[in-house]
Amino acid sequence: MWREVDLNEVNLINHPPNACIAIFRKKPAPTGQVGVPAYDVTAHLTYRNEKGEQQIVNFGTWLEEYAHRVDFARGESHALVLSSTARAGRENDGQTYVLDNPHEVNPFEGRFRSGMVIYAPDERLMLRDCSEVEIALISKNVTVYAGKLRRVLESGGIVRFSADS
Repeated sequence: MWREVDLNEVNLINHPPNACIAIFRKKPAPTGQVGVPAYDVTAHLTYRNEKGEQQIVNFGTWLEEYAHRVDFARGESHALVLSSTARAGRENDGQTYVLDNPHEVNPFEGRFRSGMVIYAPDERLMLRDCSEVEIALISKNVTVYAGKLRRVLESGGIVRFSADS
């Protein structure tokens, strides 16, 4: 289960972040214009290293969403997991993982039945020496966002992804 926390909280100050998250927001339309929502948006990620090797995540994992699709109404934001050291139901082993979410349907919407099994996204070790991630957000065969983020190692071993070179 994911939850957003205040990193300034006293109990968390000495704990480094355990995931890299990219937040995407549908900008509102300019005054007097009608905004177009983006429905069934899926994230497709390609991780690369300097050797030219790549790792593909077919469907990215959105925070607070079971299915791999989200809807963007005007002004709405969604957070995409780029990497994580936290493991679903497993002890942290110090490795960094990428999450591939194969779930097309959210069982919590509609016909959720007692006894249904709920699965976490597939965890894969992140590509060795990953230097960048390319992200494509697709809504019904239309690319609504495409961009690359560089992987940056900060002091203290904290990893982040940045649009800055």
